[in-house]
Amino acid sequence: MEHDKLLETIRSVIEHRPDSDDSHRPEDYDLEAIVAEVNQVTGGADASGLDPEQYWRIVEKHRRP
Repeated sequence: MEHDKLLETIRSVIEHRPDSDDSHRPEDYDLEAIVAEVNQVTGGADASGLDPEQYWRIVEKHRRP
């Protein structure tokens, strides 16, 4: 998936995160690192190839301190 589209998708998913006590603010995460890891794990495909648990583990791994 194109970098900018994937970045926007990740930003939107974080903002609309269902029923979570975790941050819904994209600026609380290293979005570039999330994009890089999703691309690495999926071989450049979009994030829909990841199961939700795997996706959120990647997101939380790149939460800013």
